[in-house]
Amino acid sequence: MARCQQILLGGILLLCVALPVVVAQERKHGPLTEGAIINLLQGGVAPQRVAALAQQYGVTFPMTPAVESDLRTAGADDALIQTLREIAPKPSFPRPAPQEPPTPRPAKPAVGQMWHSVGTLYDFRVTITSDLFHAERVHIPPEEAQQGAFIRTECRRRGSKWVGSTNAKMAFTVHKVRGGRETKFCQLTLQFEVDSVSPDKITGHSETPKKIDANKCRVSQMTWGDFTWVPIS
Repeated sequence: MARCQQILLGGILLLCVALPVVVAQERKHGPLTEGAIINLLQGGVAPQRVAALAQQYGVTFPMTPAVESDLRTAGADDALIQTLREIAPKPSFPRPAPQEPPTPRPAKPAVGQMWHSVGTLYDFRVTITSDLFHAERVHIPPEEAQQGAFIRTECRRRGSKWVGSTNAKMAFTVHKVRGGRETKFCQLTLQFEVDSVSPDKITGHSETPKKIDANKCRVSQMTWGDFTWVPIS
């Protein structure tokens, strides 16, 4: 009996901590911060209730991998994480301030020059004009080329950078229910930014699928990663 009373008392104390936070947020009628959501979860508020509050008032923070890790540690489940991904503001990259002096334009490689990606090991034919950066993957394996595989990037100059997107039809391995594997081709559009171009290196960052349901060609989570291309002699 004493043990049951202790458990009941503990539950009451948790609610006493969590309920003021909920009431304060509802009175404020403003978007929830990451700290507020963590306080709610640690205070014993069910993830379903937290998700409802987030949908009602919105949130102030982007869902980065670090934020997701902190929320899961605090008690967030998959359903709450998915809700926050859908309503969270998207991360943005800082742009050069208009008042700053213009940055000298980097040297351009020769039109149609071949470049090799250090990360993916793909080869690309790159063409750069005064305001356009275009790259297309070459040397695609014949079995993928027959299925129409391609990777094409097109960016427009924005200050000292090029900003645009990559359209791709890529092969993914799918595990069958009864065992074995098969290859599925999915068409994706990914954001792409070129930070610098010199005769010996192209650098930038782009979106990469972190979690993808290849059966449905549906991306559930994207991540940004840096890339480096080097010229092919």
